[in-house]
Amino acid sequence: KILISGGSGSILHPDILEAGLLKKYLINIGIPDSVILVEDKSKNTFQNALFSKPVLQKNAPNGNYLLITSGFHMRRSLQCFRKLGITVHPYSTDRYSGPMKWEFDYLFIPDAATLSNWDILIHEMTGYVTYKMVGYD
Repeated sequence: KILISGGSGSILHPDILEAGLLKKYLINIGIPDSVILVEDKSKNTFQNALFSKPVLQKNAPNGNYLLITSGFHMRRSLQCFRKLGITVHPYSTDRYSGPMKWEFDYLFIPDAATLSNWDILIHEMTGYVTYKMVGYD
């Protein structure tokens, strides 16, 4: 089974549900509808975990779950699922780093491409602080 979790986190487009879009994509690439479970009420990462828990318990109680999300978002996702007692194994879909190089240019000379991803870093750091303050982690 594949559980897709994600409603709309958008203020401007509350009718666009992430889980629905992903389900359509999975069906288009040949995944049978019968194996896809959908949770489309959540508006943030903590709600992803909160609303996924009953679906997981109903369809795969005591299951061995694989949590798939982007690499930059994995830490916060893991914290939320674990906070709710859901044991998951992380699998990152992308990474923004490679092997560490101990070379002067790599360590000390800024890379313009790296600067273009600061919005992701700021978003996640804000999320860590916010989730800590409200007790989601």
